[in-house]
Amino acid sequence: MEKLKVLGKRIFIVAGLALLVFLLMDFNNRMASLTRLSAQNEIEAEKLDELQVTKAYLETQVAYAGSDKAVEAWAREEGRYVQEGDVPIFLLTPVGYTPEPKLQPTPTAPSYTFLEAWKEWFFSDAP
Repeated sequence: MEKLKVLGKRIFIVAGLALLVFLLMDFNNRMASLTRLSAQNEIEAEKLDELQVTKAYLETQVAYAGSDKAVEAWAREEGRYVQEGDVPIFLLTPVGYTPEPKLQPTPTAPSYTFLEAWKEWFFSDAP
């Protein structure tokens, strides 16, 4: 009978230790998840801050675009409208003027030797 009580205590202790090991493993997994999710939360918070700044900038741009000042600036600069009292000036090119053409360099394909071509084909990262 005495041996049975000792055996029961040992089984209870081993089962308790096994349960403790499983609880510690679960706690470790939860802490790893917490660390990963905390880092992801910080990244997402930074993205949210950037988006809020962008939103504020765009709202400012929309408010300016609807203002009379923006319409007048567009009309004078891009629309080429004039107000009463303005003297429009038109720049004309001289009568015999021929614009000088700008030469574009032609791209040349790199010349490879047979061995370099095979190396490029086998070892390059390009698809």
